[in-house]
Amino acid sequence: MEPRRSPHSLVWSSHVVTRLFVVWAVAVTLCSPAVRAQVVRQLTDVKSGWFGFPTLDDAGTEVWVNTNTNQFGTNPGFRFQIGQWDAVAGTGQLLTSFSQGVAETGYESVSVSDDGQWIAFISNGDLSGQNHDRSYEVFVMRADGTQLTQLSNDPAVNGGSVIAVAMAGGASKVAFFANTNPLGGNPNHIPQIYVINRDGTGLTQVTHSATAKAYFQGMGISGDGQRITFGSTDNPTGQNADGSTEVFAVQSDGTNLRQLTNSGQESTFPVISGDGTKIAFASLGNLTGNNPYNMLEVFVVNWDGTGMRQLTRSSTNPLDRRSSEFPSITNDGALVVFDSNQKLGTSNADGNFEVWKIKTDGTGGLTVLTSGTQQPGASLPAISGNGNRIAFAYGPDALVSGGNPDKGKELYVMDASGGILQQLTNTNNTPVSQDPDITPDGSRIVFVSNGNLLGTDADLTGEIYRIEAGGTGLAQVTNLSGAGPSTPSIASDRSTIVFSSKANPLGSNADLSEEIFLIHADGTALKQLTSSPSGASKHPVIARNGSVVIFDSTANLTGGNADGSTESSRSILTGQDCSN
Repeated sequence: MEPRRSPHSLVWSSHVVTRLFVVWAVAVTLCSPAVRAQVVRQLTDVKSGWFGFPTLDDAGTEVWVNTNTNQFGTNPGFRFQIGQWDAVAGTGQLLTSFSQGVAETGYESVSVSDDGQWIAFISNGDLSGQNHDRSYEVFVMRADGTQLTQLSNDPAVNGGSVIAVAMAGGASKVAFFANTNPLGGNPNHIPQIYVINRDGTGLTQVTHSATAKAYFQGMGISGDGQRITFGSTDNPTGQNADGSTEVFAVQSDGTNLRQLTNSGQESTFPVISGDGTKIAFASLGNLTGNNPYNMLEVFVVNWDGTGMRQLTRSSTNPLDRRSSEFPSITNDGALVVFDSNQKLGTSNADGNFEVWKIKTDGTGGLTVLTSGTQQPGASLPAISGNGNRIAFAYGPDALVSGGNPDKGKELYVMDASGGILQQLTNTNNTPVSQDPDITPDGSRIVFVSNGNLLGTDADLTGEIYRIEAGGTGLAQVTNLSGAGPSTPSIASDRSTIVFSSKANPLGSNADLSEEIFLIHADGTALKQLTSSPSGASKHPVIARNGSVVIFDSTANLTGGNADGSTESSRSILTGQDCSN
């Protein structure tokens, strides 16, 4: 089980919930009117290892990532640090041992120059004596740990923080997102793009967003540091009045700002080739007329906005929604890798997320590079500038013999043909406790965890647990295999629980689609409430009296959703009707 992935809503945080807490509001009587205080109790405690988005040098010989793993025995506190691995030998080390660590698993929190000699990263530590307020700032250092320098600094109270960082391949400049106001041009602390020289000079505010609720999704900078692309909901050119996430391009001095997409659908996480000629991104938009069902697809466009090309078509069936996402592009703009759960003939027949590659001119077709059998599969691929190697995350399958015995999410590297595969991390799984729901009287909590909390979840795919609000009575409710549960909801009787899952515990979900199930808190009376060969039903909420379940579904459960759109449905537990 991994933290729920939603590229459509992911902004910059990718925090992993490894502990479950319960909070009570308590009235405290003082000499003045009653004051509300909070009592917080930690219910679970699972130590874990995790990592963020990998990055490679231009030659593909080294891989860097921010990780809180303790696989080398030098990080007993599980702080996020920067790890470095030899992409050929598979050996590695933690480069940093900062007491406050580096930023967690957010997108673009570590970036490396093409030659692998310089690293830019984010930390809230006072690493060089300039960050006394412990805000998240940009730092650079050599790969050997020397010449550590803090580049950003807004010492004002509530001055804001850096959210993402990208170093130019030539290491001349560093771009970053921040809601700070270091130059006085951002008094409302709206997230903006800034650029600074690696030596700390030449700080420039590149964007001037005036939309307080605007947010960014992805950023890339060319090798010479002159060209920047980003995804944003802002409307800086007057062409994005609906506030959809669109792809923009701008010179690093703030000139020549242009909106490259305009579809009313989300276009996110753009990356730019090292030579600055091409931009790849994922989009739900029908930008070229080949995406009528608004699947999440990979596109490429020239820097000047010409030559828009759709590289993937994840599904031609509107009821079988697939996605291709998180592209990474070579320095010459000729090759893109990405992760996708598309099915292409006999390639990837099980529909797992795998790593794929394609030429940006569309020739040669699609090639799938990984193959696993268990969900979720691959994510976050990154290709070296010269196109030789690809780093990516994968789990729960073991892609190398004897690797990944705990079925966690691990970091791998391979050559661009899919060969010479190395497992780099050994995270000892990432126990995650998430999706809590509480009874109306606040007495019982149900949640999902893959932490094997009681030693009875051998496949580590995750199960539903129940626990009393006082921290007693922990018990495992479900016993699924192959896929875990999501988003449990409990009725006021403290017993009736509904959830969604792709598992097939009763033999009635052979296609492994996501369906709604019901179970009692003692683990009995398991029942599958929905069944559809295509589409997914998820996010169930049960009425507190236990009579009705409301859920989202793209399935055509009653014949009223032929287009496969996401609709709200209900199931009456005294007699299922699944009405849209």
